[in-house]
Amino acid sequence: MSQRGAPSEAVASRPTGRAGAEQRAARIWDVIGLLTLALFATTLWTMNRGASRRVEAEAAALAPGAEIRAGDEWIGLYFQDRKIGLTRITKAPDEGGGWTFRVHSTLKLDTLGVAAQAELDLRARLGATRALRGFELALRTGAQDFRGEGTVEGDALRLLLNTGGERIERTLPLPAPPVLRDLLGPVIAQGPLTPGRRLSLPGFDPWTLSATPVEIEIIGPDTLVLMGQTLPATRIRQRLDGLTLDAWINERGEMLRQELPLGLVALRQSEEEARWGMADEGGVSLADAVELPVAPLPPPDARARRLVLRWRGPGQDLLAAPPAQILERERLVRTPEPPATGRPLPVRLEAQDTELAAALRADGVVQADHKKIRERARMLQGDARDTLTAARAIATALHRELRFERRGGLPSALETLESGAGDCTEVSVLFAALARAAGIPTRLVFGLVYKPEPTPRFAWHAWNEVAVEGGFVSVDATWGQSPVDLTHIALARGDFRAQIDLLRIMGHVSLEFVEAE
Repeated sequence: MSQRGAPSEAVASRPTGRAGAEQRAARIWDVIGLLTLALFATTLWTMNRGASRRVEAEAAALAPGAEIRAGDEWIGLYFQDRKIGLTRITKAPDEGGGWTFRVHSTLKLDTLGVAAQAELDLRARLGATRALRGFELALRTGAQDFRGEGTVEGDALRLLLNTGGERIERTLPLPAPPVLRDLLGPVIAQGPLTPGRRLSLPGFDPWTLSATPVEIEIIGPDTLVLMGQTLPATRIRQRLDGLTLDAWINERGEMLRQELPLGLVALRQSEEEARWGMADEGGVSLADAVELPVAPLPPPDARARRLVLRWRGPGQDLLAAPPAQILERERLVRTPEPPATGRPLPVRLEAQDTELAAALRADGVVQADHKKIRERARMLQGDARDTLTAARAIATALHRELRFERRGGLPSALETLESGAGDCTEVSVLFAALARAAGIPTRLVFGLVYKPEPTPRFAWHAWNEVAVEGGFVSVDATWGQSPVDLTHIALARGDFRAQIDLLRIMGHVSLEFVEAE
């Protein structure tokens, strides 16, 4: 999820842009496919006999069997009937009963009306039990080239990341030997695919560098039509990070179909089916699909004290943020944030201040402990001696100096500092790194904001909150606001992973203007 833009009544000198969920879509590299399977299969079957023989061979590879099979799997990537990419999975055995999985994905998306392409590569080394032993990854999205590798050593994962021209080392503690979220099927298939069976797996996501459990439930047997054949399948249900996703696997745990957020679906295909359409079709704007159209809101001076909207759909658990954001059944009431006083710097934490401690922590995205970040933070902070004054000085400098443009890929404070460009996600990540380096507890905030042009709608956006006396106050370096205006609707707070909370509601909610004063 990533977007930027300025409303016509604020920061008018900045060009406006379209909101988006492309950033989050880039993370969902393991998923795909939908709807036009019959058209693809029928067309490819009649192209030529060489192609049809290869389809037959690949379909035959789906024959029953419980063991992993070396070779390739192909998956077409679609969004609402349109091709957005493909994935190729290559499997080869290693010594000691382990396996190496190489996964290459190509995604074609629309970025501010211009077709953009992302290339994602993952090489994962799995042990005999299919647990992760190590990995290398690379993400290329035009201007960005992000690379990383990790090795499991006992109860820790040693990470080496290359971003912004710098090498970053991190160590993540592991509660148990992890399994890759994107390669869960072979792990599940090691046990019986009995309806009602449940598993809790220590999942690891290399793209967000996070270890969180995945709950699996075996729903039961089913059938799917793939490559001209009706094949047996087992339907499973995955629960992770508040999301519930259904998938269909065969006896070896190969993913045959997977349903995902934002209308994305994965479907096993032949190589011809997966490749077909990639050369000709333009990118798809996921941003347009998940924005919330709304009737024009009154001008800012008419909504200065109170803005009331009607929220329909899921996500009510994310909306309550008193005193400035109150949910009364479906009525969402936004009022100005109360006046704030910054906390003296350096902020002194008590043992129980776990929330503030987390808001000062460096991670693989917010590299607040890096020398370049610390030096830049000291320069921007100047003589400010409290959290609010220092935060506003940093935000003002970023708003003035950064080039606001769609970047795509994974955000990185170091890379944004180096390139001098980014959208709202990159800006908020860089702001968090600089503010934390200055000793200011800072959270990332993900939610919605009103954009009147080219058509009135609420678009997905990212900003920040910084610690002040008695709580937090909002800072939006992208739009140059602190506190933010009443059209900022906060939904998720914390670190970069917090935005996954939005995936379960994107495309399923609407907003309606009620009144303003």
